[in-house]
Amino acid sequence: NQGIRFRCQKCGACCVKDGFVYLTYDDIKLVADYYNLTVNEFKKKYTKIDNGWIVLKNEKNNCIFYQNDIYPFH
Repeated sequence: NQGIRFRCQKCGACCVKDGFVYLTYDDIKLVADYYNLTVNEFKKKYTKIDNGWIVLKNEKNNCIFYQNDIYPFH
């Protein structure tokens, strides 16, 4: 039950490929705070559940927050 251990390297490699970005509560809180949303608002708008994991929704296999090789909230 250790789960997936991952820390964003800000390289964009996983942001522009088919796959999932798995989120922890801390991840969700960080981005929700950045966009002045509650955790629940953020989860409803930007996440989905896959196999019991909270993951980011994506657009055309790209992370919805990845813009011009940067994440605005890093």
